[in-house]
Amino acid sequence: MTTVVVCRPDNRFLRRRYQRCPMCECTTEMVVRYELWHAPTVWCCRCGDSWSGGELHERPFRRGWRDEAVRRARQLWDLATYGEPPTLEQLEGEEAA
Repeated sequence: MTTVVVCRPDNRFLRRRYQRCPMCECTTEMVVRYELWHAPTVWCCRCGDSWSGGELHERPFRRGWRDEAVRRARQLWDLATYGEPPTLEQLEGEEAA
């Protein structure tokens, strides 16, 4: 039996932003997840697209993916807080935990 371990940062590093989405071309709600070893990941709450490091994440080839992605982005929006991005010390503290 194979064991899979998936690591992701704590939801403490989710931030709410209002930015222009390059996909739906309007200013809308965005969720940003900050991580220590990776570029921030951004989700658009309007179109469901996400990207990291300036690269658009792959879109699944199936029906209904956009509705699911928007729903997931809205869930992250509810968990996120307003404020400045976390400092390096905060992110490193998460790594040590």
